Amino acid sequence: MNKVERHKLRWDCEKKGCFNYYNRPRLEIFADCFPGDIAFGDIDGAVEINGYELRLEWKPTRDISRGQKIMFERLSKTVVTTIVVSGTIPTMFVESFCIFSEGQQSKWKYCGGNIEKLTKFIKAWVKIVQAAKRPTGVKYE
Repeated sequence: MNKVERHKLRWDCEKKGCFNYYNRPRLEIFADCFPGDIAFGDIDGAVEINGYELRLEWKPTRDISRGQKIMFERLSKTVVTTIVVSGTIPTMFVESFCIFSEGQQSKWKYCGGNIEKLTKFIKAWVKIVQAAKRPTGVKYE
């Protein structure tokens, strides 16, 4: 079994039912805990290496809510880098992506369906943080 196969979600919806129904917490239950329209959100993907965190947020369009944008900008002033991908999940078609790093959002990088541009950035991020002596911002070039 290769590395990709080892990390695949091992859930059979035909046999076990809807994954979201059985495995996603009902976060709306906590809505009254926060002021205004603030609510828990999900993280589509996250990894930590050498004290740095890389987050992945996948969207069908380039629309980032105001609250998410504020959160991504603020977190990126620390050791958290967020990649926002505009694309189609079932086919893993990547239309474009942007990076939140050092308190700012990068311009959208057009991919035209080529996921390799995204994986290239992720691999570059890994090299940078593996070599880092202490966490600092990681900027996309």
